[in-house]
Amino acid sequence: MNDTEYHARIKRLPIGEIPKTRRPLMSQEEMKELLTGEVIIEEKLDGTLVWYPYPEKSLDLFYEDLRIRHSVFYDQLPAYDIMLDVAKGNTILPPDTREQFGITPPLIEARSDMTPQRFIDNVNWYLSRTSAYASESRIEGMVVKNYQKQLFGKVVNIEFYKGIEESYLKRPVAERNWLARS
Repeated sequence: MNDTEYHARIKRLPIGEIPKTRRPLMSQEEMKELLTGEVIIEEKLDGTLVWYPYPEKSLDLFYEDLRIRHSVFYDQLPAYDIMLDVAKGNTILPPDTREQFGITPPLIEARSDMTPQRFIDNVNWYLSRTSAYASESRIEGMVVKNYQKQLFGKVVNIEFYKGIEESYLKRPVAERNWLARS
């Protein structure tokens, strides 16, 4: 699986205000299936997706490169590269596999009994959180992962989309994020 295929597997959830983008929206049926059972919700990070083939084990590693500030300014990073997922062939492997390759995204919630209604009831609470890696910025959004069903979705704060036009795309000089000071 390459970076384009991985990125395409994480569809936008049809929840809240959704901007007009070219990204695929998850159907209501897919969303119900994603949000039923064992679900992991992680902070969506605002960086650059990187794909690294790991031929010795026939694995594909996907991580977020957070060196350059996009919209969210991270000043508490544990590392510049955060491991998102590990895939073997077309299967994204369980989260414990990726931990051997690096630091993983901040966990918002892990539930073995998630329901669509429980998720929808909490979506504003999830999105109102301050980033685990930023002292003042709200999270860009969240990624919802159901590894057993191989379904993955995301919800992005609408403020993120509105801020893109005023963000790094118009900055004359790239700004760097910061590692946490020990």
